[in-house]
Formats: sequence, C-alpha cells, structure tokens
Amino acid sequence: MKLQTGESLACNFQRRNLCTHIKALKALENFLFVAESNQILLFNWKEKSLLQKEIVFQSNSVHGIRIDVSQNKVLFFGGKSIRIYSINFYSDKWLISITEEFNLDDWIHDIQWIAKEPNVENSFAAISAHNCFTIWNLENGKTDVFQSSENCILYSGNIIRKVSNALVVAVGTVFKEIILWSPNSLSESNGRKLPLQNLTGHQGVIFSITYNTSLKLLSSTSDDRSVRLWKVCSDSVLNDDSLEFWQKANIENIHVLFAHESRVWMSAILENCILSIGEDSNLCFWDLNGKLLNKKKCHKNGSIWCLETCMTSKIEDDKNEEIIKYTAFTGGSDGGVYMWDVENAFACGLVSQISLHFRDTLSRLDFPRIIYLLTDHMSGHLMVTTDKGWLSSYSIKLQNWSDIFYDNSFASYCVPSVSFGSVFLGLGNINGELALLSLKDQSDKRKIKKLKIHEGKICSLHWVDKTSDYLLSCGIKGQMIFWKVHYDDMEFEIESIQELFLPKCKHHWWSTAALYIKDEDCIIVGDRSGSISVYSKLSANINSKTENGKINPSMIHQYIHGDNGVTDIQEHQSLIYSAGRDGKIQLYGMYGNNLNLLHTIKVSHDLEWIGKMLFYNEDLLLLGFHTKDFMVWSTQLESSIMAVECGGGHRSWDFYLSEDGVATFAAIKRKDVIFSKENLLHVLNKSILKAGISGQEFCHVCYLFTKNCNPEDSMSVVACGGEDNALRIIGLINKMGQEHKILSLCNLSGHLSSIRAISKFKLVEENSYLVVSVGGRSQMMIWKVTNNTYVQGQQLASYILSDLGKATKHHIKGYKTIQVDPQTRLMDVSICISEKHELSSGKYMISTACSDSYFRIYTFDINTRELSLCYNLYHGEHCILKLSQVLITNYSNKNVIFVTGSTDGNIKFVSHKSCMDINSSSVQNNSLPQFVTLDMQLKNHQSGINALDVKFISDSNWLIGSAGDDNALTLSLLNLVTFSSRDIKCDEIHSGHVYNAHASQITGIKILDENIVVTASIDQRINFWAWKFTEDQLIIDPVLSKISLIPDIAHLDAWQNEITKEWTLLVCGQGLESFTFILKDEAIQNCDLKKDS
Repeated sequence: MKLQTGESLACNFQRRNLCTHIKALKALENFLFVAESNQILLFNWKEKSLLQKEIVFQSNSVHGIRIDVSQNKVLFFGGKSIRIYSINFYSDKWLISITEEFNLDDWIHDIQWIAKEPNVENSFAAISAHNCFTIWNLENGKTDVFQSSENCILYSGNIIRKVSNALVVAVGTVFKEIILWSPNSLSESNGRKLPLQNLTGHQGVIFSITYNTSLKLLSSTSDDRSVRLWKVCSDSVLNDDSLEFWQKANIENIHVLFAHESRVWMSAILENCILSIGEDSNLCFWDLNGKLLNKKKCHKNGSIWCLETCMTSKIEDDKNEEIIKYTAFTGGSDGGVYMWDVENAFACGLVSQISLHFRDTLSRLDFPRIIYLLTDHMSGHLMVTTDKGWLSSYSIKLQNWSDIFYDNSFASYCVPSVSFGSVFLGLGNINGELALLSLKDQSDKRKIKKLKIHEGKICSLHWVDKTSDYLLSCGIKGQMIFWKVHYDDMEFEIESIQELFLPKCKHHWWSTAALYIKDEDCIIVGDRSGSISVYSKLSANINSKTENGKINPSMIHQYIHGDNGVTDIQEHQSLIYSAGRDGKIQLYGMYGNNLNLLHTIKVSHDLEWIGKMLFYNEDLLLLGFHTKDFMVWSTQLESSIMAVECGGGHRSWDFYLSEDGVATFAAIKRKDVIFSKENLLHVLNKSILKAGISGQEFCHVCYLFTKNCNPEDSMSVVACGGEDNALRIIGLINKMGQEHKILSLCNLSGHLSSIRAISKFKLVEENSYLVVSVGGRSQMMIWKVTNNTYVQGQQLASYILSDLGKATKHHIKGYKTIQVDPQTRLMDVSICISEKHELSSGKYMISTACSDSYFRIYTFDINTRELSLCYNLYHGEHCILKLSQVLITNYSNKNVIFVTGSTDGNIKFVSHKSCMDINSSSVQNNSLPQFVTLDMQLKNHQSGINALDVKFISDSNWLIGSAGDDNALTLSLLNLVTFSSRDIKCDEIHSGHVYNAHASQITGIKILDENIVVTASIDQRINFWAWKFTEDQLIIDPVLSKISLIPDIAHLDAWQNEITKEWTLLVCGQGLESFTFILKDEAIQNCDLKKDS
C-alpha cells in the first residue's frame, strides 16, 4: 500500500521504558542475565549496573537462559524460538549474536548444552511440550528427535543429566505424575522410549522439577501448593552420569513441604537449604529436613516467576568446616529483580531470652515492666524499669546487668521516656513526680533531678524534638505541660512554657505521641482515641483557653486513626506523618497554623497494628504487629523485611536499627526480656537490582504533566491504577545518553476495589491538578496532585456511591438518597467546568459511566469538598463502558456534550442542556428512572465499545474515534452546533470503518492530530492510521504497526512535548511500556507501508 502525498508518518519510533514480567534469570559470576519479555538485560549485580540491553526475539518472550562456560556462549529460548550469542567479557559489547532466531516445531520447556566430549560435536538438547526430545547439532544443523512412550502434554520438563550417552529428562505431566526417561534407553517396537521411573504423589499438575547431583535430591513443585523432595538411591556402582544409575535407581519421597498459599512455580536445591517461589508472592527457605526456616513476601503481591542462585564465597568456620554463602535472585510480575542473602535468612527470627539479675532474696520477686533499647553512644544496651523501682541496663555484647538507680516511689508504676539519641531519660510516677537523668554522662557524680510537676499521676512523657530540649508531660483529666529542658554542668533546669488541654475523649488522661515543630512554634499531639490535636503559636499566647487557663488545640483531626489510638508522630522532608493501631499512616502538610491531611498510606493486611515509624534513606519502615508476630514493613519494597514471634503487641517493646543495618528488637514476655538481632543491610541497601512497579494488572493510565520539558532531562508524570487498588503516580525519566527509567513517585491508597478509570483537570492553582479515580464497589476518590520539588498527592474526598447520600466516613447533608446496587462499578469518568461556573469558582462537573446502565453527573466543590448529585440518567439496558465529552462554544453560548459507548455498540450523545431540561423535582423526590432525550445515536459497532476519543478538527467539526470487542475501528466526523437556545444540532458528515483493524479486541485509541489515529489491542499491536477525505468518503489507511511487549493491553495515552514536539505513547496492561516518536507532515513519495512481521 502506498501512502498519499501529504500524509503524516510516525518517525524515529523508539521504545523508551518497559516494566513487565521477569520470566527468567541466569547468574554467571558477577553477571546476571534478566529476561524481560523479548529482551535480555545484562547486569553486574555486585555493582548494580546495567551493562547491556539486547532484543533477542521479534515477538516471543524469553523463558530460559542456558550458558556454556567452556565456549563462552549463551542460548536463549522462549515459545518455539531459540537464539545463540557469544559472551565477550569486559568489552564494550558483551553479547554478540551468533545465530538469528530459529524455531523448533513445538513449545520448548527446557534446553541444555550437551556436555563437551572428544567425540561429541557442538550441540544442545531440548524437551518440548509433547514429550518430545530433540538433539540439535550446531555444526551441521542436523537434528535427532526422540519420542517418549507416554505421548501426552507436559506442563514442565528439565534435562537433569547432560552427558551425551546418558541424557536423562524429568517431565511433569497433566495426570500428576513425574516421568524420568532417556533418549538413550530401550525403545518400544514403534521406536518410542520407555520410561525409567514414574513418580506419583502430587495432587495437581507439576510445574517444575529440579535435581541436585551432589545431594542426589529431586524437588518438584505443583499446583497442589506443595514442594516434594525425592531421594535418589541406586544399586549401581556408577554415578548419576550413567544410564545404569537411573535404571536401577530407587526414588523415594522423603518430605512434603507445605507453606505456600497458592501454586508453587519453582524450587532450587542448595547444599544447605531449599528455596521455593510461587504465585502467592512468597519466597520460602527450607532446611534439608523439610523445616520452614523463613518466608519472605515480595514483588508487590505479584507472582514470582523465576528463581536463580549464585555461590558467592566459601569460608571456614571455627571448626574448620566449609561454609558456602549464596545469593538468590527472584523475578516477578511487578517487573522487579530482587537479591536475597540466603545465609541471613537462616539467622533471622532467632530469639534470645534474658532474666533479671538477682541482688538478694527479695529481688527474685522482681520483674521488668518497661523496656527501651538505647542508641548512638549507648547502642548495644537495653534498659528496663522494674516492678520494685529499679532502673537497670543490660549489655547485649557483655551479657551483664548493671543498676542505674533505685527509687521506691517509682515501684509498681513508672512512665519512662528516652530522648532522641539516648541523651536524657525522663521518668514519671503515680505521685506526679518527674525524675531526669543524663544517659550520656556515665560518671559516678551524675545527678538525678526530681521534682513534682502534676497533682495526680503522670500518664505519659514525650521528648518532642530531636535536640532533647523539649518535654511534654500529660497528667489526669487532659492536663498537659510543655517544658523547656536545660542541662549544663551536670545539672538539670526545667522551665514550664505552656499548659495545654487535651480534648475530651474516651481516654482523656492519655497522650500517646507528640511532636514539636520549632519553626512553626506548634506542638502536635495524638491521643488514645485516635485523634490528632494541633497547638499553634505557643509563645504568642493567642490560643483559646479553658476556664483553668490551659490552651485548647487550634485544630483537631478527630478519630483520624479510628478508636484504637495514635502511636507515633514524626516529621520528614517538611511533611508530618502519623501512625495508629488502625494499620494506617496519615500524611499531612503544615500550612500556616493548619495541619492539612494529604493522603492515607494503607499497607497490607499483614500489618494490622502500626506502633512506630522509622525513616531509613528513602524508605519508610513501619514497625508493628500481625497476630503474634512483630514485623518491620518496608513501604518501598511493599513487604515485610523482618518478623519475630513475640506474642503480640500488648507488651512493652522497642526496636533499633543501627547505621550499618543491624536491627535489634526487644520486648518483655512472661516477665523476662527477649531480644532478636538481624542484619537488614542487604535487604535495605542491596536487595533491589531492578525496581518493580505493581504486581497486579494496570487498567488505566492518565498523563498529568511534564517536569522539565527540555530534551536533555525531562520526566513525564503519569497516574495509573488497576487491580492492586492503588493510584500510583509514576515518572517516566528520559535523560540524554542514559538508560530511561520508570520511577515510582507516590502511591495513593484508599480504593476498596480495582481502579477502572482516571481523569484529570488543570486547576487555577499553579502546578496543581484535580485527579478523579473510579472503580469497583461504586467508589470515587478525588485527589489533588501538586508539581513542586516533590510530586505530592492529596486526598480531597472519597465517596461510596452505592448509596448516593453517603460518603465513606460521614453522612453529608443535602445528598440525594437514591438506592443503587452496591456492586455497581464506575467504568469511566470525566471532569470539566460547567457552563454555569467560572474556573476560579472551584466547582467542577464530574460525570461517570456506570455498569448499571446509568449515566450520573455530579458537582464537586473543591473548597468545601462536597460532592452533589445533579443528574441520575437512565441510559438504556446496557453497561456504559466509555465516556468522553465535547465542550463547544457558539458566540456567548456554551454547552457540554457527553459521548458514551456501551456494550450494545452504540455511541450516544447527550448535552448538558438536555439534562437541565429534566424536571429537578424528580431528583428531589428520588423518583427513578430519569429519562433524557438523546441528541444523537450512532450504531458503530456490533458489540461493546472499549475505547473512545474525541478531537476538535475545525470550526464546529469534531472527530469521534471508537473501537471495541468486534476488532473494528470507526471514525465519525460530526458537525456539532449549539444555538442561543438549549437546542443542539448534531450531524454526521462522514464515517469510516476498518472492520479488522486488529486480530483481537481493541482496548485503546487516541487521536493524535488532524490526520493520525493510534490504536492498541490485546493482540499486542500498536497501529497508526491516517484518515482523509476522498470523493466524499472518509478513508482510513494503515501507516505503521509496532509490537508491544505488554500482555493484555488495557489502555493507552499519548501526549506531546511542547518544546521538542516529540510524542510519548504509553500503554498499560500487565506492565507499562512507553514509546517516543515524531509526526512529520511532508511530501512522501513511494513510501511503502512500514509494518513489523
């Protein structure tokens, strides 16, 4: 096909960013081969640097990597495809192709290089899906094919012995058996090879089989959630490189390992342990006796597809026994590659127990009440207060106790608080007395200052800043005193700054966390009822006061952490964080005297109770409890990195993480002190080789803005959401001369179900955008995303629209109470400014397409954060899938036209003016349905419409592009005119159709300019189309077709750089992939259709 002169063409089309499933890993010394779709990433994993990116196959994904060290060759396979490269170490180009892509006749399960022998030419062996064994000679291209007598479909296969005269393959069948057979064994009369062994026991299909030759162990994994260990014993005097060994072998199932919660994909047998990975995101560590040593959840709740191990060193211990150290690598559906220190996994979770020392007979009745881990100069020490009034410290290194002081008034009841850096210690007792002592001063002349500060007992003490200068004490009936502490010449001086009043609540006498912000002169206090109170301008003395002269809070976030209490408040990078026992982190911004809630961080259900927060480099670590386990949760890795069984959170406990990554947890259990140490340095600093984005499928992407539009250094900021219920703000970083990256900027949680659609609107406020996300459970969430030094997201509102008068937290007055099915999904959303309002009014019109066939329009006031239902319109008996809108202006008259596409294949047009004609009383009286007259309807598709876009062309002409389940692309040129009245005239001027635009349903469409349209489909094709008029017809011609590496493409978006005029195209599905290209309008003569085969 020839392109006509003057058509647009996509030039310099390049793939920029990719994040999708990692299907194979292979380690070789310091190097790691990573298979991401059809390309190979070569890393130096010790330096964490990417050395080379190589596209191996045209369309197939790489599923396996096999290295021949003797010849410095590497073979890649996937599907039916094979390709071989040479490895050139320490050169500019590490991988050089030896062969082009070639194919076997069947799906490949495994390939191995045949062991090099004098009489054996350069060859490899392959086992394929129909239990067929192929030997391929690379010297002459000859192939030998062998068939097993068990003619069946295989789910897995592994060539476990690679000697040419004793090749042995273990295969997993659909009928739950493992079969061992060899092309060198005896044949039936028809030439098919008889099996050597049949292993039964699994209750499901077998996904992988692994063999360790030194231990003579086989391991198999299955969808019955088990890992089975098989011991191979043989009466043969020969080793397992002989066929006789396997013919006489007795293979016994010695262990069945259960710990995975779903299908188990793969296992690895090491000299001292067994590793297994599965669909449940768990990496399990087992000893050789089948005992579970550790269990790590990783890859952002996605499936872990591949596992690789590498021996890093051999050392000798004190007994001159050889210790082998391993590093494990995992790749998953989140597109990430993580590294694991196997030896460290053995040591974790070990708990030591300490009893108090006995001073005399009476001390045997004493027991610890409160425990603290000391830091900085006192690291390696823990401190306890006892029931008899002792304050003692314990050296973990020296394993001895020492008494600091004794006071009987602190017996039975004592409230301690250690300042930041373990500089000072404050103790409060039941008589309202405060004792202060310096932990930094260890001399015998150290003095303890004791004074009475409250009439009743002291309920809590908090050092509220990192300089150890300010202390907050809380007494009964909500009485709090803010103190300034001076320490000079071994003497304490304490000065009362202000008396504060804790708001009345269920536990009115107890503050649980506090933070003083010196620059703002305010203190933030959390209480046992889950509220956050702010006391501003303390020195100015301008706040309202109680009858007793105590200062009331200037602002309260009431019950923001439920009714179980606030546990921690901290400041980081000018933002305020609070944690609670509701399992949530609240993020705030301090603006003047106001503490504004930005958004909520909701971690996994694995962490039910958050006790403390800890900032480590760029990671936020959450310390808390799940059932009887203490856990350290990494928000960056989105997984637990440490777990200790301690009995639960209702006990005194503390945690310390040193600069060198050594974590110490201490707690009181059954009147004894327990502690556990674990080195987290590798997990925190070295575990991420390639960062993942999300372990679940993306449903929608929405471009927000670009930071730094210059071509040398720019970042496109995009909002994406999907099956993991999180709205993720990501950055596509494009730097000249560097590898392009996908960076996670902000994760916004709050959705109860998957996110189906996202829409944005530029606010009047500079660098701010209103973002609306909708999805399952009839939920709509409204956010404000700000482009400052850091990209920040603020939650403005969250609404469950199943009962349209209810928000997620409170009833809001004035809402209509129209009942809707609670399982209604919001399929699409759009935002605009109503013709009745100006941009500065802060009122926005949000329209939603719903699965219950209703089309709903709301008004959102950004100032009051109230959502009001305007129209609830019955739109037929079909689910509305897609929604777009047209804003047309005719002189002084404005009108918004809503364009919808539904499962019946119809595109319907409804103007906002038509909606306004509905009698408003029907809404007030909650009478349903409310019918509206359609301004136009087009039957453009045979079935559901999955993609819809509109583009202004000229004057009153608009182009409507649609695509759907029928694989068809339709373009309609419309003339839309509004008159001075509420009438609208809609005419279809021309339409064009491509009935087989893709091989499967089309899920994304974007009209780029007046001549070019781009579509994306589940067939993993991205097609460009040029449209034009010829003899009163709208002609659609293919221009360019490219292969996408993202399976199950769900949506696409495209935007243009204002300076470089370069377009960026982003597709989402089971991962993310971006392209850049330039559209050129120029005369093109004799330009053939460019298309990938």
